Amino acid sequence: MSENNRPHIVSRRRLSSITCVAVLGVAFLVGGFVAWVVGCMGSEKENEGVGDGATSELGASLFFEMLDVDADGQIERDELESYVGDAIGGHVLDSSEEIDAGIASIFASADLDADAQLSAEDMKHYWTTLGSLLSVAEVGAWIEHAVQLPWEVAQLFVDASVSGYDFAELARDISEVGALKTEVGVRTQRQRNTLARAMRMRLTGVGRPPTSATPLVSLGAPKCTSVHLSWAVADGGGFPTHKYLLERRTKITSQHLGPRDMPQRHSILHSKYVDDGVWTIVADGFFHEFVDENLLPGVGYVYRVAAWNAIGRGNYAAAHFPVVARAPCDLLESLLCVLLITRFSLIKLSVQPGILAHGRYCR
Repeated sequence: MSENNRPHIVSRRRLSSITCVAVLGVAFLVGGFVAWVVGCMGSEKENEGVGDGATSELGASLFFEMLDVDADGQIERDELESYVGDAIGGHVLDSSEEIDAGIASIFASADLDADAQLSAEDMKHYWTTLGSLLSVAEVGAWIEHAVQLPWEVAQLFVDASVSGYDFAELARDISEVGALKTEVGVRTQRQRNTLARAMRMRLTGVGRPPTSATPLVSLGAPKCTSVHLSWAVADGGGFPTHKYLLERRTKITSQHLGPRDMPQRHSILHSKYVDDGVWTIVADGFFHEFVDENLLPGVGYVYRVAAWNAIGRGNYAAAHFPVVARAPCDLLESLLCVLLITRFSLIKLSVQPGILAHGRYCR
């Protein structure tokens, strides 16, 4: 090779080196950009899941596919019959009449255009409504009082911020690798089966909550430190009412707090036991009457009662018993009442800490 050609060769080599470096630089930048995009997408995907306050598109799609057996984009009556009988079932859905009633309830709840079939849009709208109705606190109460599982299980859902928006994702897979186990922490297969069945009922719109237990009334005149309450029988429809939850809260009226009613109006005892605005469960079970004793003199009370069945809670029936509606207390009765309440409350808290269920669900 002649000396004259060497500069050209060197130039070409330099140009090739520069080109390689440029290409590598561009590749590095493009690769970094792609990695950033993928990372962002992955991050968004990780943030989508149980407790995010939104219905998972993937979870909703997969649950819809479970119902839409022939994959034609519509859920027909025969597909619902099969799903209700096989995936939900139970003693209240084991006959053709009960299944027919359940399917009628589903169409009434979710079939927006009343065409006797359910589209993906119908179900999406229904699930969005369900999510907005069942907050985290309400899901916790629903698990304890409708599904009737221990409050520890309900607390798992509260801790995971589960709302009605998460039902489609949770009810789909109840195995060891499903979200009920991995994200919520429900350990036993039996409890996961129970929860999945209950959530599937809510997701499909089977059944309805009980009617209201109104009227809530006092049997006889309320006394100084007690009131005898009674309420109506609530109709649970196809899912029988299995319990009533009676709650109360204090309603302080300062002008009624005289020396006769409350010897220590501004005392520590008064501030400790009068918790205005907080609902406290005072009765939980299947009965229609209850005598609430150990009421504080000089304090008005508001009560509400609701019926529960396997679907959920009925509307509240309420009643208010102000101080003026109760028989007056004498000084000795007032002091004795305060002492008894103090002793009873301390014993109750020492034996069963956290006994007030609604305190657990307030976030």
